[in-house]
Parts: sequence; C-alpha cells; structure tokens
Amino acid sequence: MAKFLMNVVVISFTILIPTFSKANLCQNVSPCVCIFNQTAQINIDSLIAKNGFIDDSTELQQNTTTYYFHGCTDGDFKNPYNSQSNFTASLIRCDTFVTPINKAKDSLFNGTCEAIGKANEIRYALVEGQSNHYKIVYDNQKINSSLPSIQLVCVDSQDTSLKISNHGANELLLYSPAVCVKYSTLPEGLSFGTIFCLIFFISSIIYFVGGGLILYFARGARGIEVIPNYDFWTSLPGLIKDGTIYILGGCRPFTVSTAETYDRI
Repeated sequence: MAKFLMNVVVISFTILIPTFSKANLCQNVSPCVCIFNQTAQINIDSLIAKNGFIDDSTELQQNTTTYYFHGCTDGDFKNPYNSQSNFTASLIRCDTFVTPINKAKDSLFNGTCEAIGKANEIRYALVEGQSNHYKIVYDNQKINSSLPSIQLVCVDSQDTSLKISNHGANELLLYSPAVCVKYSTLPEGLSFGTIFCLIFFISSIIYFVGGGLILYFARGARGIEVIPNYDFWTSLPGLIKDGTIYILGGCRPFTVSTAETYDRI
C-alpha cells in the first residue's frame, strides 16, 4: 500500500513540475523578441533606428555592396538609383557598379537595390557550430541563394555597428549591447515557491484522499484506519523528539536510555 501511494506521489511530481525551455533554445515570440525561459530573453526592440538605417559597405574591385538594416521593424527606404522604386523593409541590399567612361578616369555610377528581408520574416536561430551565439534569419523564400542572416554579437560598449561577414551569402554581424541576453529578476508567471507549494498540497491531497479511499473500499477500513500509514503518522512526533535529543546529545547512541532521561530533558 505504501509503495503504491509513493508511486502516485512520484507520478504527480513528474506531471506537475514545469517543463522549462531547453537549454540554448530561444523561442520566437515576435520579430523583436525570443525567450529562453521565464527570466531570460533576447529583445532587439531598442535597435529600431531613430535616424534611419544602420549600414555597412564592402568594396570588391570597383563595385560596392551596402546593406541597410532597420532592426526588427520595416523602414521606408529611398532607392538612390531609382526614385520610382522605393522599399519598405527591415534589410536592404544595394550593389553599386562603377563603369569608366573615358581615359580621364571619369566614371559612371549605377546600381540596384532590393529588399531581402521583411520584419515578419525574422526568426531566431543558433549560429552553426556555436552553443550560445544567436542570429536572426530572414525566411525570404524569394531569394534563391542562402537566407539572409545577421549574427548578434553582444558588446559592452554603447555603440551599435553593422559589419559584413559574407556579402555573397548575405551574412552580417551586428555588434550592440542591445542584442545581449537580458535577465529579469521578476519572472512572469508562477514563482518557484508557488510551484513548490502547489506540488506539496496537491501531492498531500492525492496521498491522503486517494489512500483513504483505497483503504475504505479495498480493505474495508473505518474510522481512523482510513488514514494511510496511521501508525507512522502517530509515531512521527516521537521520532522527531528522539532525533532532536540524539543531535543535541552530540550524536551519541546511548544518550537516551530510560524514560527518566526524557523527563529530565
């Protein structure tokens, strides 16, 4: 009987203990936020550029590739090469082509821009081969090459900068204190103490009520006999008293030997 009730308690603990997010797994909540558990999250909401886009350029021979990043929201971008083709996007790529037009080294600048990432396409993922470094990926199915991504690099300085890692694969690096994992001292939802109390009281109810019903119907117990392990609970105060005396007596095995010893204490 006691073994059965113990199994019931163990099963109830297993069911009631909350299942927290797996280590290193950041669940997407919105384009700006992903959460690890109740106390940790990545929130790039403060990256929203107030004065426009964050940008960086790379030069290859005479051509230049520039990326413009507007955080986790879409921003209005004016195409410098075609005023009739403006964009509203979170990530934009512009390629500038320089063409010499005479021997005097005069050049003609031309280029193209395209929106390669919308805010609603953002998801958070682990960087390949890393256990605690994250990136935002744009699930842009219109791009035939690899999906655009920006690795989030946490820094102590207050400056935010965008760097190109691989322009061929549209891979960028974003250095900013705003991309660091943030911890909250006041977790949302139930606290650990509340969860522990719930587990304790529900387990107690299952133990006493469930055990009492089994004893009542299966064994025909009546009165105080329906209390599970009644003898143990009635002897518990004495066991606690013996343990206390044993500890206070220096853990000597013969400290308590007679009833008179109890009376003296």
